[in-house]
Amino acid sequence: MFFVGIIFTVAIAFLVFWIIKQGISVRWWEWLMGAMGVVLLVFTIQNFMGLMGENESLPAWMFWLYIGLPGLIFVAIPAILVFIRAKKA
Repeated sequence: MFFVGIIFTVAIAFLVFWIIKQGISVRWWEWLMGAMGVVLLVFTIQNFMGLMGENESLPAWMFWLYIGLPGLIFVAIPAILVFIRAKKA
């Protein structure tokens, strides 16, 4: 799980630096939704790995459905909105 945290941290740092370098405007609520989505995804990955390690495959996949899918939605919506706004400018 330590390496998953490192990968997410590096990816988020690169994303933030790239957004600043490109001069893309991101509203505060888009940052908040994106952060909530990332937290949900990290939580889902941690629980998925734990449940699969205990040979509980059905609860692991159900966790992806109930927690991971909203996490993906919370990451995708702000990304799409920022992309559309950057393309118009």
